[in-house]
Amino acid sequence: MTSSPPLQINGKPIVIFSDYDGTITQEDAIVQTMKRFAPPEWKTIANAILETRTLSIHEGIQQLYGLLPSHLKQTMIDFNLTEIPLRQGFEHFMQFQQAHNIPFWVVSGGVDAFIAPKLAPWAGQFELFANALHESDDKIQQTHLKLQLPYAPKNCTPCGNCACCKVEILNRWHSSSYFRVVIGDSVTDIGMAKVACRVYALANSSLQADCMKLGIAYHPFETFDDIVADLKQLTGCL
Repeated sequence: MTSSPPLQINGKPIVIFSDYDGTITQEDAIVQTMKRFAPPEWKTIANAILETRTLSIHEGIQQLYGLLPSHLKQTMIDFNLTEIPLRQGFEHFMQFQQAHNIPFWVVSGGVDAFIAPKLAPWAGQFELFANALHESDDKIQQTHLKLQLPYAPKNCTPCGNCACCKVEILNRWHSSSYFRVVIGDSVTDIGMAKVACRVYALANSSLQADCMKLGIAYHPFETFDDIVADLKQLTGCL
């Protein structure tokens, strides 16, 4: 980060919160990992989380990762590092974020061990809030991955059903003091969108559909270049 004051909007410093899977990445890394390594029943669980919404994210994400064999952990980390592309413009966005000293928080219902290596080139420019893999001392007993949920909801009124409560993380930076920007694509981001100052919803995503349904103002994007361009126009920053 530079020592210059953070970029501001309406007299408030900007702070940006972004989803990871399907937002920072071009494809949903969780879905791609399941396609590659999980048995077919992952589709039923994912459908219950994302489509019918009959299974809470809190329960569903643990069931999904519980399908993955623990002995393939490093193979899955390597897969996420080499086979999951970042969304176009993300490097440009990180240059803009660093140049203007904008706090940037990656908030994800995925797993930190899969995310951190992918974002390693920008270590020190962001903070990651995500689920963690439970490391058992008994490698024979733990045949499948098990999650630790350090950011599970404690007192979340919007839903309280996420594995990683993005709303409670966002609320550490109060709206009275910060201009809170949210970037996302799915049902896991709608809670943040309800309380953000500005929402960037991936075009044709479920987050965009939910924002339209609930009357939440949003700005569609396809690449991170779109977000940078809008922030520059909004702040008069060239």
